[in-house]
Amino acid sequence: MNKKIISPCISICRTDPVTGFCYGCARTNEEKKKWKDENTTYDWKEENLKIIITRMQGWQLGTFKESYDHKKNNGISLFKKKTIREQIIINRFSSSPYHSSDILKLDLKVLFLAKTKK
Repeated sequence: MNKKIISPCISICRTDPVTGFCYGCARTNEEKKKWKDENTTYDWKEENLKIIITRMQGWQLGTFKESYDHKKNNGISLFKKKTIREQIIINRFSSSPYHSSDILKLDLKVLFLAKTKK
């Protein structure tokens, strides 16, 4: 059985210059690289997920947990989902001939595609 852990990236990718931790997922740049490496083990990822959660507190921890749970269940983080929706709306009102029903269809298609990439 091939175990898989979803990346903790929640699409808020900015590194704190003092701590070196990402504001969104609390990983270092080296940890981010290691998550992408196909040779990184399930056990390392599982342990790293526990470590990064201990780096967070308060609203950051709450926001991370909510968005990460959404990503695990739906294939897309809340921030990325919101960004895609906003872009669809901007395109709709700028020059797009789409109607609101078309926006809903596009939104559902994006969510479906994100979920199938798991």
